[in-house]
Amino acid sequence: MLKNLKKLREENNLSQTELARKLHVSQQVIAKYETSDTLPSSNMMIRIADFFNVSIDYLVDRTEIETRIDVIQESSLSRCEDYILREFRKYDDKQKHAIMHVMETFKPD
Repeated sequence: MLKNLKKLREENNLSQTELARKLHVSQQVIAKYETSDTLPSSNMMIRIADFFNVSIDYLVDRTEIETRIDVIQESSLSRCEDYILREFRKYDDKQKHAIMHVMETFKPD
């Protein structure tokens, strides 16, 4: 159910044990969440989403947009701009340079 939990944990360089400690559960509980052997309570889903600062929809893989709606509403970026920026940040420097070059060719006069 928490399809992005392992991804978020690994992106934050946390072991299952470290995350478990931070959420006040056992390492086995985290392992079961990651393999969908156990479904977390709604309160636990909120705690996990808040811990990683992502939406519950992202946590359960219902969207590719990590940002919580309350954060998006406060942002001066549109959803499209936010998505593009988040995706851009995933690329290495060489890829970013190539993307910027393509953008330059479409620059309005």
